Amino acid sequence: MKQGKVKILIVKIGAIGDAVMSFSMINEIDKKYPASEITWLCGNIIFPLISSISRINNVVSLDEKKLLTGTKFEQATVLWKVWMKLFLNKFDLVINAQRDKRYDLLVLTTIKKEYRSFTGKERKNQLVQGRYHAAEYARLIHNIDDWEIHEPVIPKINPPYDKDIDEIIAKSKKKRIILTPGGAQNIINGGIQRKWPVEYYKMLAKALIERYDDCSIILAGSKDDEYALSSFKDLPVINLIGKTTLVNLIYLYNKCSLLITHDTGLLHIAKLSDINTIALFGPVNPVERVGKNDKIDCIWIGNDLPCSPCYNGKSFADCENNICMKNISVETVFNKAVKILEYGFNISEK
Repeated sequence: MKQGKVKILIVKIGAIGDAVMSFSMINEIDKKYPASEITWLCGNIIFPLISSISRINNVVSLDEKKLLTGTKFEQATVLWKVWMKLFLNKFDLVINAQRDKRYDLLVLTTIKKEYRSFTGKERKNQLVQGRYHAAEYARLIHNIDDWEIHEPVIPKINPPYDKDIDEIIAKSKKKRIILTPGGAQNIINGGIQRKWPVEYYKMLAKALIERYDDCSIILAGSKDDEYALSSFKDLPVINLIGKTTLVNLIYLYNKCSLLITHDTGLLHIAKLSDINTIALFGPVNPVERVGKNDKIDCIWIGNDLPCSPCYNGKSFADCENNICMKNISVETVFNKAVKILEYGFNISEK
């Protein structure tokens, strides 16, 4: 491919976690095609994040909820709108970072010299289980199977000043710890099995408040997570559930000491910030979600269970008793939190 002005189209709709990991492609594009122009086709949910990355030149968005779960008419309408936005646009390289061949339809009206995706038969055109997904997305740019060449880089986002967040921070105490008692719900494959019990989050919050006089517990999540608030009604927590955007969440993260979360979109948003993180895993192997250079310390007992991991890359096992998450004790998480708060985070110990 020519090394001059290279026009690249990336198709990555969501969900939030996968989208953030796919940002690793940006750094690889700069290495291989430094004079390139990047257009990104995304879903409305991650549009604010994509738009915050200055390296991306153009952003085209679609309604992923209607595309994935709408009526036939709604799906056709979304597809038609994308076709019109991309009609006869010329690209030197189109990268479909989805794993379903149906997404090929989205770029049907483009003119493309080269097309790469994770829907091929060759190993280099498949997202391989057991590998960090950010590394898998990065190698799409190089069109190779050698995934261990380097550790992928996910670009940080520098969010704009947020007065409301700053006012909350000003009223809080020195140690600010974010908990995410909801989340882990995907439009297509659910993922409720990834959740750490809400009552465990409550016990953890209480233990941290009792340990530290200078500790503020902040609850974060989407509006759909408000069901969890009743569990914290007797604790002095700061409720930001349903009150932040994806971008000002990054601003909040940068002002806090520690994030404690299970495998949800809010975990991956942390990679765009500087916050130290404790991530709780059960049905998913954390190797696929967390890289060596991420400031994330994982707790996973799945390797001691015959049923974990139970996620095959598309769906979770039909499990109503996710012992892989329930067996992560509050004490284990508390002790790890104390270690990070008092001694700092050391990537070399991961």
